[in-house]
Amino acid sequence: MALRSSGGVTTVHEEGTEPMKLRDRVALVTGAGAGLGRAIALAFAREGAMVVVNDISAERAAGTVAEIETLGGQALAVPADVADSGQVRQMFARAVEEFCTIDVLVNNAGLFHAAEIRNMEDEQWKRMLAVHLDGTFYCTREAVRIMEARGSGKIVNMASICGTAGLGLIAHYSAAKGGIIAFTKAAAKELIGKGIYVNALAPGFVETEGLRGSTTVEGKALSDFIQAVFGTIPLGRLGTPEEVTPLAVFLASDESSFMVGQVLSANGGQVI
Repeated sequence: MALRSSGGVTTVHEEGTEPMKLRDRVALVTGAGAGLGRAIALAFAREGAMVVVNDISAERAAGTVAEIETLGGQALAVPADVADSGQVRQMFARAVEEFCTIDVLVNNAGLFHAAEIRNMEDEQWKRMLAVHLDGTFYCTREAVRIMEARGSGKIVNMASICGTAGLGLIAHYSAAKGGIIAFTKAAAKELIGKGIYVNALAPGFVETEGLRGSTTVEGKALSDFIQAVFGTIPLGRLGTPEEVTPLAVFLASDESSFMVGQVLSANGGQVI
């Protein structure tokens, strides 16, 4: 046996094995029923975390929980619309009832569709900002109320390169992600004195069912849009969830003990 200290936390592990980075932590991941959120939830479970799986779809949330349990992990499905502050409060209450606390929050819930500015409807704009930006705020507010009492916590906000560089046909998405980046920086400055670390991930385009299932403004498959995106990525391909999840694990773990208000971006060189 050997002792290993990381970020003030000492763990015991077998010689020759790498200790789990999130052992005994409780992590709440929003939008974890599919795509990148699901991949992050599974990665956290593999690192020893107990995972609260949120999704607006109860069926999708239950599916991710079943996968985590197959891995031998612990998880709880809590369906909720993060754009509804009342549902968010109930979600956190249920998570604390089950696991007593929240150590890590990943604000990942989102949606993606394209629309030209001149044709964009009020509800398209409002819903995009509500899910991404309001949802990030509502969940962060509830998490802070739990974390500050313990004097520790990690919050990871999912932004995008669209929030740093912008992209045509998704101005509403770009605006929402840009707001998340600004919120991350402000929250980090406010909360680090309470022992709460706030950082963000701003990945490029990642191959998920959500991206492939989206439609263009003409209602056609997104293949033409994706092909155009390929041309702007020096690496020449979309990313995979597995190329982003290690960054989420890093920011959620003690290894990121000197990371405050930062935006990490895996994007194949699309934004440098």
